Amino acid sequence: MTTANFAASTALWFFAGASVFAGAKDLITMRISNVLVLSLLVAYVVFLPLAGYGVQLIAWNTLTALAVLGGAFMLFAFGYIGGGDAKLIAVTVLWIGPEVTLGYLFYTAIFGALFALVVLLFRRLPLPWFLENKEWSVRLHTAEAGIPFGVPMAFATLLILPQTHWATLA
Repeated sequence: MTTANFAASTALWFFAGASVFAGAKDLITMRISNVLVLSLLVAYVVFLPLAGYGVQLIAWNTLTALAVLGGAFMLFAFGYIGGGDAKLIAVTVLWIGPEVTLGYLFYTAIFGALFALVVLLFRRLPLPWFLENKEWSVRLHTAEAGIPFGVPMAFATLLILPQTHWATLA
């Protein structure tokens, strides 16, 4: 195993774990922290050269991520997603690259719609007794609360990661 293969494999596992953490944290707190998003950005900057990727890949990934960030901030401005969701989706696209971005956005939309339906059904039912004293479940059950979109983004990320340049090199 070369240094590049090791770096790509480590990056892949790190990113998968961070994505799951972001989804779980969003479910529990309804927040995606800037520290997490910045950590993903810093890790990307560190791992990409270690994995041997060049300037052209970095440029295309960055342009794609900036385009998605612009679209995500429009969704944020209209109140469809949270600011943390917008930043996380952009940094995810930075990691996965333009080749699989449309697939990732498609999976995110599908999982997002399904998850929203599940949450809306959950809100129509009485809160189960074993969840009554859990702050996160009470918040999720509240009709005024949003949908923690980090959860479907995490599922989409895990589904798309095997198709990325990281998995190819790992």
